[in-house]
Amino acid sequence: MCPWFDSWRYHIKTLKLFVSGFFVLYKSYNFLLFLQEEAPLGEGVKQIHNSLKIHSKHLLLTSNYNKSMNILYLHGLESKLSERKRAVVSKYGTVTAPDLDYHNDPDAVLNLIANYKNSKFDVVMGSSMGGFAGYHISNAFSLPALLFNPALVKRSVPQNIPETKIPDSGFRQIVLGGQDTIVNPADTLGYIGRDFGGGLDYHLHLRHEMTHRVPMEVFEEEVESFFKYLAAN
Repeated sequence: MCPWFDSWRYHIKTLKLFVSGFFVLYKSYNFLLFLQEEAPLGEGVKQIHNSLKIHSKHLLLTSNYNKSMNILYLHGLESKLSERKRAVVSKYGTVTAPDLDYHNDPDAVLNLIANYKNSKFDVVMGSSMGGFAGYHISNAFSLPALLFNPALVKRSVPQNIPETKIPDSGFRQIVLGGQDTIVNPADTLGYIGRDFGGGLDYHLHLRHEMTHRVPMEVFEEEVESFFKYLAAN
């Protein structure tokens, strides 16, 4: 028989096996749903069913949660949210990125709190001076926060610090550059140490190779990690 015909027949057979396997899995899951409704589940069946249910729930939660996000992004002292970074953040929801004049407005953070007290943000993000602002916005509104090299201890321009209470619960992801010579990561760790022991869930990511500037690939990875955690919790 012709060799190419044998090869073609082999691939058709393999495809049939794959399709059959898929339908077996699909029918098995529906059968487990039926068992859950019609009869008590054995322990082993429960474990399989719960595993499938958890994974499907995670996929749905990730999709639905991200679509409804309202994101407050606060830029640094001399920077704005670039179009490339805005595109990354916009994958997870609607982005509000106010233009802040830290140099001439020592009450920039206080004004943010006043201006957005009736807004419904889901998370706050910020870098450097924006990380400083984001930290206090997170306190004021009890929002999950993703902060890159937040200038919590020292700042090159004066900013009045609002009186806010550290939330009893919540999530913060802090990303620090190990080679940062502008915002000392050791100072930041010492500052946020006062938050430990409460109900806040902190994820501290020390990027040894990173300076004060946040590379695009690091930004993408950290943003994805942040929203994945929120979707799963």
